[in-house]
Amino acid sequence: MYYGAIRVNGELIRRKLGISMKSAKRQLKKLEYSLLFDTPNIANEDISIENAIDKFIIEYKLSGVAEEQVYNTKLKLRIFHEFCNGIKIRNIGEISTGIAKEYILQRSKSRVLRKYKACMDDYRPLIKPITLNKDIRLLKRVFAYCVAMEWITKSPFELVNPVKEDNKTERYYFSEDEITMILDNADNYFDFYSILYHTGLRATDTYKLTLSNIQDGYLTIQMNKTGDWLSSIPLPTVLIKILENRIGELKTSGSLLFPDYETRGKRRIVVEHLQSMFSIEKVRKCNINLHTFRHTYAHKMLNKGVPKEVLQTLLGHRSVKTTEIYANWVKKDDLLKWVELIYEKNKT
Repeated sequence: MYYGAIRVNGELIRRKLGISMKSAKRQLKKLEYSLLFDTPNIANEDISIENAIDKFIIEYKLSGVAEEQVYNTKLKLRIFHEFCNGIKIRNIGEISTGIAKEYILQRSKSRVLRKYKACMDDYRPLIKPITLNKDIRLLKRVFAYCVAMEWITKSPFELVNPVKEDNKTERYYFSEDEITMILDNADNYFDFYSILYHTGLRATDTYKLTLSNIQDGYLTIQMNKTGDWLSSIPLPTVLIKILENRIGELKTSGSLLFPDYETRGKRRIVVEHLQSMFSIEKVRKCNINLHTFRHTYAHKMLNKGVPKEVLQTLLGHRSVKTTEIYANWVKKDDLLKWVELIYEKNKT
């Protein structure tokens, strides 16, 4: 496929010209003629950045992603849009590879906007490489969409490489003493914290749990993050007893298990309550939030000898490679215990 690019009065016009050199030259001559003698507004067909983002978001929603994902994607793309406005770039066709790389450079120097009050002070660290790479992947996806829509012929982010990430460190998980402390001080959040701890569910999935998701002691739910189904996961007896009264009070199959956490503000209060049990320094250093329960669940199951393939199913990971990240957490003492147990069995 051949494409043509002509700049007229500072506006870059890109067009698909044809699959052969001969037809491409013919179409290019027609384009040149039109620019000279016909419509002076061809350059105005270049779609604006704002319009392109809006159209991408519509397509993104239709792909079935969770509302939280859409919200976060809008925030990231708004930052990019504001950067373009700041350098007087309005149309999607005006964004070059140089501008794309400059944006990533500026983004790498930006600071994280803390979400929770426990962290709201002068300490606002630079954005992490892993987050920056997520931004790069998102923008590559956006501009691939723009190419597919034939608004541009080439993505300006095509030559933007991911930045080197820090060495993978062990994700923080709660100790047994910390879990006891959290549940002893959970107050109205006891049921919510308990289900996170005993299932490893993401908080975003737990918020939307209804009576229909828990039947006969088994959990089935479509996960927000991936859209995949977590099917027929057995719930531990201890958790069923904890949720017994709450489930018994629900009237219809569509009734929410946790109706008090429907709004973003109320969900933020849940996180703040958890973080308030730790020092601000520890919250920062260990990135303590509701997702820490998921790390704790994974660590607990592995230490009890649950195979990683089973844990993959329990956590709803698409790939066992994701689960293998947790497999490196098992303590040396626990590894020794299992090795010795195996050898003891072999002797008998």
